Amino acid sequence: MLSVDEPQLALRDGVLWAPRLVRASSLPVLTLPDEDQHWRLEGSGRGALEDVAPVAVTLSALAPGEVRVGVRVTGVNFRDVLIALGSYPDATALMGSEGAGVVLEVGSGVEGLMVGDRVFGLFDGGFGPVTVVDRRLVARVPVGWSFAQAASVPMAFLTAYYGLVDLGGLQSGESVLVHAAAGGVGMAAVQLARYFGAEVFATASVSKWPVVEGLGVPRERIASSRDLLFEDAFRERLDGGCVDVVLNALAGSTSTRVPGCWVRVVGSWRWARPIFVMPALL
Repeated sequence: MLSVDEPQLALRDGVLWAPRLVRASSLPVLTLPDEDQHWRLEGSGRGALEDVAPVAVTLSALAPGEVRVGVRVTGVNFRDVLIALGSYPDATALMGSEGAGVVLEVGSGVEGLMVGDRVFGLFDGGFGPVTVVDRRLVARVPVGWSFAQAASVPMAFLTAYYGLVDLGGLQSGESVLVHAAAGGVGMAAVQLARYFGAEVFATASVSKWPVVEGLGVPRERIASSRDLLFEDAFRERLDGGCVDVVLNALAGSTSTRVPGCWVRVVGSWRWARPIFVMPALL
């Protein structure tokens, strides 16, 4: 056994490495534009994450209804990875779709916000120190929330709310089945559904069941997302009836609204009324 005064060591290809502070100039670093220039991180289009780099952007005057935000924290989503890799369908899409920061300037017609307010919401090109957003896409950060907490909310919770409320019309006392309930949108959907007073059924990988239970869903209303046994299990809990809404995050699915219990053309959910495919805010 090697006895050395080192808290951490790494053996790589026969070479022993120890953590050390070195001059920054000896490491690859991002070269930022001049201090008076606005910048944001963008991919090169070559499809390599290491090619993501800061690109200078000209600051322009605000249009009516716009807000300039000094970014403090930006959320990272799979959409950002796809954009960085050049794999996202919209070639003009920018990384940094949600975040939190401080209002620096407001355009004409903006109400309810002023310079210095802490805000969070949907950004466009939020991987930089400053971004411009539509006033309707941001709100004040709740008292007690950190910027990091606020930046993690918009995409998941807005997607879940849109699916459950705007599309599904979920009401108190109804039942909802949330597929992939341990994912970001799934966890948001479970919390919102319980807040609305709905009875929540959920599927998730067995290893993630404790996460769903921690959100307040009883174990008897949780089933595996890896097989089709949830249909029989949940039917029994519903006395052979239907759930009122299904929120499904699986890509490529289609659904049809029909009265009462209905037969699904794609997938296995043949007993729900009605079913809605979750619209991803991508």
